[in-house]
Amino acid sequence: MLFTLFEKPIQIANTIIIVFAGLFLPFLGLGIIFGLAGSTSHYYALIAISYIGILLFGILTYFRPKFFIGTVTCCLLIITGFALDSLFWKRNNADLCKEIRVEPSCTESESGYVCTNFDGANISFPKSVCK
Repeated sequence: MLFTLFEKPIQIANTIIIVFAGLFLPFLGLGIIFGLAGSTSHYYALIAISYIGILLFGILTYFRPKFFIGTVTCCLLIITGFALDSLFWKRNNADLCKEIRVEPSCTESESGYVCTNFDGANISFPKSVCK
């Protein structure tokens, strides 16, 4: 009964979500493909499955408004996946920055950090690692 009372607003919100999902598909699709190949592939798997869930539940919502809960849940899972990925990289960069700063072979330059013997390799890091 509650869903029949809000059927029109649910249909409008569902249409908006489906349109945004379609518009962001090229950008989100490329991000998911590159993300699945990276260190945090489990977060991007969550995002990809949730994106498919948005499309599936979005279509089902047109026939049964009660499936809108699934669409909203999938949107929240996508946001959660991006937030967890961001937290992972913040922690990773903070740990790497600590290592770079204590490594005697690393020197800070205008463009970043240059290490002549960091774990047996010559490597440079951008300044953004330590932000």
